[in-house]
Formats: sequence, structure tokens, C-alpha cells
Amino acid sequence: MQTDNLTILIVEDDYNHKIALKNCLKSLGYHKVFEARNSQEAIELCESNKFQVAILDIGLVDSTLDGIELGKELNRITEASIIFTTSFSDHTTLTRSAEVDHQTYLSKPIRERDLKVALHKAVMAKSNSSSATKSSLKEANLQECRDDIYIKGADKFYKRILVDDIIYIKADTGGVNVVTLNNGKLFVYTTLSSFLRQYPHPDIIRVHKGHAVNKSKINSKSESIINMINGKELAIGAKWRDALDSQIFILKS
Repeated sequence: MQTDNLTILIVEDDYNHKIALKNCLKSLGYHKVFEARNSQEAIELCESNKFQVAILDIGLVDSTLDGIELGKELNRITEASIIFTTSFSDHTTLTRSAEVDHQTYLSKPIRERDLKVALHKAVMAKSNSSSATKSSLKEANLQECRDDIYIKGADKFYKRILVDDIIYIKADTGGVNVVTLNNGKLFVYTTLSSFLRQYPHPDIIRVHKGHAVNKSKINSKSESIINMINGKELAIGAKWRDALDSQIFILKS
């Protein structure tokens, strides 16, 4: 991917850091650069533009979402490779950022050579993702026929879980919880999106940005709530409502 074909989003609320970053990008030959001061502006820009890379300041101040929370949202609504910029490297920040599918960190002040490496990594990841699309679709067609999955337990053994045993999968700090009928709750160090990409089973349906359900384990539903067979109530996100309704048979009166 050539630099003149790369569209980049910068989300930075510090004027000096933003100007320095834009100058580095210009020096490296990147000219299709959009900027936002907060998460609201960033999401609006993503609705009308297709970004290949998003460079997010973790410590956004006057913003509904901080950089990590925004990264989660961009993982959901875009295919952009994410690069974080930060003045922090504490354990809490690193742990929270693990919840987001991102390429790398850049410590402030940002050096041009570090930015060049980070962008190359992001571009290569994008290229590899595009090249793998056809083979991934073939793998998905094979995987969706599988009715079991192996999940690593606390005893370090991989436990075989039947899809029929899964009630729902819910995002949690640092990973997802797979809630089952007969094997309790199993924690997996991955994002919900990654889990669903790796195991695209037709009975497992995403119904919210934070959870997916086994449609065979739905007890009842309203427009906005699902009641699972274990008594758990889960919200239905507006974005996924129609997709859910298309996957279950609703007798209209």
C-alpha cells in the first residue's frame, strides 16, 4: 500500500502533539490525514470516511470515551489498524489496552522513525488481512460446521466444549467469558470480535457490542432484551436487532 493511498485518522486533544504528529506524517509522505479532538468527532468522521489507520491518544480529556474505549468502538465500526499514543506506560493502562485489537504504542513525544515503523507494521497487517480474506472464508465455512471448541481451563488443560453447551459469550476486562450450561464460566484472553471470527458458528449470534448468544438457548425476547435459559437478561443492541430477528422464526399475529 502506497503512502498516497493511505487515509489516516488522528485523534489528539493536545494542539502541540497534534501538530508534531501531522508534521511527521507529512514528512513521511502521508497527506490524507483527518483529525479529531475527541471520540465524538472521531466516530462521526468514521461514519463518512474509510480509514486504514487510526492514531489514538489514550489520554483524551474532553471526550466521552478515552482512547482505549474509542479503540474498542473503532474495532467494532471500522477496519482501521489502531496505533496508540501515550505518555503513560503503567500496568493499568497496558492491561486495559489489551482489550483492543491494536498494532503498537508510541510514547510521546513521538519520533519520526518510530512512527515510520509503526505505520509500516499497520500497513503490513492490513495487507496481510486483505490477502487472507479468501482463505479465511474457506476456513470459516469449515469451522461453522464444527459443533465443538477447545478452551483452556484454569488447570491448563484444553477442555472440549460443545456449542450446544454454550449459553452466551460476554466481553470482560482483558478477554471474554464463555458461559455454559455444564462447564461453568470459562475465560478466554481474546476480544469478542476475534472469538467470533475464529469460531463462526451459525448458532452463535452477536446481539450487542459486548456479547453474543447461542440462539438455541434463548428463552424469550422483547425488542430490547433477551432472556436466556439460565435466567440471564441480555440487552439487544439496535445495530444487531434486525440480524437477530432474521436468525430466529417469529410468528406474526
